[in-house]
Amino acid sequence: MIKEISVVLPVYNESEIIAKVLDEVLSFVRKRFDKYEIVVVDDGSIDNSGRIIKNLCQSNGHINLVTHENNRGYGAAIRTGLKTACLDYICFMDADAQFRIEDIDSLLPYIDDYHIVIGYREKRKDPLYRVFLGKIFTIFFNFYLNTHFRDINCGYKLFKRNCLKGMSLKLNGPLINTEILIASKKMGLKIKECSVPHYPRASGQQTGAKISTIFKAFKDFFCMLFKIH
Repeated sequence: MIKEISVVLPVYNESEIIAKVLDEVLSFVRKRFDKYEIVVVDDGSIDNSGRIIKNLCQSNGHINLVTHENNRGYGAAIRTGLKTACLDYICFMDADAQFRIEDIDSLLPYIDDYHIVIGYREKRKDPLYRVFLGKIFTIFFNFYLNTHFRDINCGYKLFKRNCLKGMSLKLNGPLINTEILIASKKMGLKIKECSVPHYPRASGQQTGAKISTIFKAFKDFFCMLFKIH
């Protein structure tokens, strides 16, 4: 079993839930790992998320806050978090409480034999249109790359840090998870997919609900298909 971990949390306007999420993550990792850090990337939040996280940083040296002055996008926050994390194993998960840190127990048994262990949402607790779009993206992705992933955009992944060194990630938008899988396939990395629970969003607003975000996702998706060809 691994002894150290960096947990990366991308945050945008999660003031209602971020303190609870950080408390749950810290409570879990301090019991399970000898070395740990929580890398929180505040992606230009305009609510009180940044202030709440800064206050928590003052009382816990294991929290490392990185702030984007302006909102760059989910993918940019993930890329910043992965670059900042410094321990040998990295887990990233969404910070909206739709994933739980304790469910990493489903991924940990496989990380010795694989470079990346990715989650797929057992029963996705999102609006039907988001579930539908997710399935469409997954079908197209699998068709073009001849793969069999169940959930290409699940925001719950566990990495060996050294496998990220040769991975050039560019996307700032919501399809960063897809880009990670494409890069991994090109590098010949071994990937394991495991089911993880998905929980209803208790507070805040999903940025993926915006028409502009959906349009950006489609644009990024077809740009990736063009590059593949």
